[in-house]
Amino acid sequence: MSATPQHVSLAYSTPLRHSGFSAHTPIPPPAGNQTAELRTPQIRLEFIERTIKDQIDLLDGFSKRVNAISRGRNFAARKEFAALADTYAKLTKEIAELESEDAEVSRTVQREARELEEATTSRNEKLTQKAALESQRAELARSLAETERNVSVIAEDLQSMRILRDSETSLALPVCEEYEKVLEMKITIVRDGYLRFVFDHINERDLEREYVFTVNVAQREYEIEECEPALPELAALTHELNETRDFYGFVRMVRRAFSELARSERRRR
Repeated sequence: MSATPQHVSLAYSTPLRHSGFSAHTPIPPPAGNQTAELRTPQIRLEFIERTIKDQIDLLDGFSKRVNAISRGRNFAARKEFAALADTYAKLTKEIAELESEDAEVSRTVQREARELEEATTSRNEKLTQKAALESQRAELARSLAETERNVSVIAEDLQSMRILRDSETSLALPVCEEYEKVLEMKITIVRDGYLRFVFDHINERDLEREYVFTVNVAQREYEIEECEPALPELAALTHELNETRDFYGFVRMVRRAFSELARSERRRR
C-alpha cells in the first residue's frame, strides 16, 4: 500500500492508537554520511495501516453497537406497538360491546315506555269501566230494593190467595165427595197442588173406560196439565173457569164434553 499525501496528512494530524507511534514523534537524525537533502520524514506504513484498521474497527464496533441499540429499540418499539395494538383491539371490542348493550338498553327502554303507555291507557279504560259499573250497581241496588218491596207485596197477595184457596178447598171437599158419587168419578191428589179427575160410565159400550184430566189448583190461574182423550173445547172451558172461578161448573162441563165425544165416536163407527 503506497502512502498518499492524504494519508501523510492524516498520519501527522491524527494520534495513532494501539501502535505507540505518533506523527509528533521525533525523527532520529540521519546516520553516517547522509546529507541534509535526504532528511525526509520516514513514515511507517504498517503503523498507518494498523491505525486505519483500528479506526475502522472502532467505527465498525460503534456501528454494531448502534445497530444493536437500534434493533433493541426497534424490538421494544414493535413490542410496545403490539401491546398498544392489542389494547386498542380490546378497547375497540369493549366499545362495540358497550354500544351493543347501549342499543339493547335503548330498545328495552323504548319497549318498556310503550308498555307503560299501554298499561296507563288500559288502567284509564278500566277506571272508566269501573265508574260505569259502579253507576250500574247503584241503579241495580235501587231496582233491587224496589223489587224486594214488590216481592213483599206479591208474597202477601199470594198468602192471601193461598188462604182463600185453602178455604175454598176445605169447603169444596164435601161437595167433591158428593160429586164423586153423582158423577161417577174419582178425585186423587197427584202431587202438591195437582188434582186428577177420573170419569167412568161415560161410554155406554165400555163403561169401564176412563176419561181423565189433571188440573193445577196451586196457582191463581187454573191450568190443565193432562186430558185423555183430548177435548177440542178444553181451552175455552179453562178460560171460562178462570173468569168465573166456578170450578164445579167446570167439572160438569168437562164430563159433558167427554160424553159428547163418546157419542160422536159411536156415530162415526
